[in-house]
Amino acid sequence: MAEAGDERALFGLALIGNVGVSCDALKPSPTFSVYAEKMMKRARDNGATSQTLQRVSEVLAEEQAGLTVDELEACRQSALELKKLWPTMLEQFVSSLGRSLETLRGENEADVQIEHDRKMLVAGDADGELRLADELLQKGTTESQVEALALLRQAASTLPGAKLELAKCLLNGCPTPAPDPVEARQLLTDAALGGDLIALTMLSGATDPKFFDSASILPASEQYAWSQFQQHLNEEGCFGTSQYLEWASFPRPTPSLMAMSPADSTAAEARAAELVATHLDQTREQLG
Repeated sequence: MAEAGDERALFGLALIGNVGVSCDALKPSPTFSVYAEKMMKRARDNGATSQTLQRVSEVLAEEQAGLTVDELEACRQSALELKKLWPTMLEQFVSSLGRSLETLRGENEADVQIEHDRKMLVAGDADGELRLADELLQKGTTESQVEALALLRQAASTLPGAKLELAKCLLNGCPTPAPDPVEARQLLTDAALGGDLIALTMLSGATDPKFFDSASILPASEQYAWSQFQQHLNEEGCFGTSQYLEWASFPRPTPSLMAMSPADSTAAEARAAELVATHLDQTREQLG
């Protein structure tokens, strides 16, 4: 698939081949045991349960064992295959733009990438739409933001990550903030239920208000409910090894029921129970 020019296959091959770094870098460092001890201590000091500590210990032991011989060989072979494919990939890239490599090297790299991704975008490719939208948002002009917003609306029909980016656009401005945050709130909710970690963190009120002020669009009871929903997913390691270790060792504060009125705290607990009962299984399944 990579030889045929499939970008997803190329990306997957790059991941397996640990491109940019030696495959041997995937082996645990000689000081990993010191790191593991520190992580266990932090988890204990931060009040991790005995079950969580046991899981942290198991995860760290697996990390310390490192990749198997077969996995390391797969890494090396993928890196080698990608190196062989590179001249063809570069030729395809240059050919798609219709200018010489020397000419392209004298142009703005970000603009060249945007031009290429525009030309290669296939209707219905939500991943491609999101990638191009991200590039256009980084460019930061009014025209690029308007184009990005249109792409995000298309991609948001299927991708949780695109729902998140569209919500951020509507809240922060693409190019101007939407006057009503209702759509952004719904997009964040849909992204969170789809398993997007950033959307979950935003809804739970665990982000810096300079980045996103949850209180501006969500009552404290909703923030509490989402924090409990995210807590369940974190407890089960649904976001992978690194996130599980971070959650266990550096837990973020959650909205306090004690800071709410009795009526609000009751509503918060009821909403949390409803959210978990109604959506947790489906979100867990989407996260694999």
